[in-house]
Amino acid sequence: MPSGAVRLPRAEIMLLGSESRTTLAAARSFAASSRSFVVVSHGRPGLVAASRSVRTHVVAPDPTLDAHRYIECVLETARATGARLAIPASDLTLRAGNLFRERLAAERVTFAAAPARSIDNVLDKRANLDTAARLGIPTPAQFDLRSIDDVPTLIEALAFPLVLKPAGPRPLGGKPGFPYKWLIVRDEQELRNALATHCSEGEFPLVQELLRGQVVGLYCFAVRGDVVAVHASVAERRTFGQNVMRTIIHVDPILETHVRALLGELEWDGPAAIAFFVAPDGKPTYMETNGRFWGSLNGSIRAGWDFPAWTADYFAEGAVPSPPPIVMGGRACWRAWDMLGVICVSQGNAWLTDRDDVRTTRAVREYFLSFRPGIHADVFRLDDPMPEIIEHWRLLRPMFGGAAARIGRRLRLSR
Repeated sequence: MPSGAVRLPRAEIMLLGSESRTTLAAARSFAASSRSFVVVSHGRPGLVAASRSVRTHVVAPDPTLDAHRYIECVLETARATGARLAIPASDLTLRAGNLFRERLAAERVTFAAAPARSIDNVLDKRANLDTAARLGIPTPAQFDLRSIDDVPTLIEALAFPLVLKPAGPRPLGGKPGFPYKWLIVRDEQELRNALATHCSEGEFPLVQELLRGQVVGLYCFAVRGDVVAVHASVAERRTFGQNVMRTIIHVDPILETHVRALLGELEWDGPAAIAFFVAPDGKPTYMETNGRFWGSLNGSIRAGWDFPAWTADYFAEGAVPSPPPIVMGGRACWRAWDMLGVICVSQGNAWLTDRDDVRTTRAVREYFLSFRPGIHADVFRLDDPMPEIIEHWRLLRPMFGGAAARIGRRLRLSR
């Protein structure tokens, strides 16, 4: 049994995720609708394990280090709880479940995700961008870097600054992948330094032009390629590429056309998040598709669209969602990473927040203004405060530790 000597209670659903706000939002959704579930997450227990909404929590092996051990833990959990539905909440668990669909099915566990070929497509960023371009969806200018020797050709093809992104999830077997969601390089020396540091195993990232504008996300539910629900939000603030402050807006018809074409081509089933950059002149450029729940999931749920509940009902019973009108103008904030953005600005790294012109005073003022009524927190809830406390503590602890070490050194030197 995954939890050793502890007997697991019966459950309908296994939520396959990580200690993230995405998994937390899905778990709270299931708890609110009285669905019995067990969270299977890899890594050190954190904000999800601490939530009052999570009564059963299993720590699994890291699927990137040992996918076979991970899926065996999932199967043991299914046997122990009787769960017949496995819902992925991260790229790593989406990939692991997709690899072992047959083993799950052999034990009567339904993997609640799109068809295997569709998942393979969205996890492979190069293949997915090729699919979008073939459908006439605008994509970034990019270069397919395969060797250090290609750098001169790359520099001729694209102008600095450039963006480096992982081409897919971290390789299985513990091999190091590109460690950043994105990394901006401003000249040839920065480019070569980044490649030498992070690409020693020969796994090169995507290299794209740096896009500027607003990030608009379209959050969808599709049934065999037919999009039955789609809403949009615009990112007001970002930190390390993550949308930390967002507002729900009306869906742009052009973006909706692109989304319907892409998910239709992939014959998509279930939830998906599609991101676009929209330039100041209104021109959109496709970024990526996430084939599972997204980081801002709590904002969708608070606005009236419960994607986790829809996913459970659809894959367990075939029930197609009938979404009510969504609340326009709903705003949500990821407090911990919004604070991290303030720290970046104060340290002279405003570019990590996608707002090079922001100064510390403005960043601090905007951070505190996000606590005013009408802006909901992604993680904090008054009746479930520990996840927020843990997330902030883990973010700030290295800083406190470093400050304590510096004070200690000064005290020793003053003796």
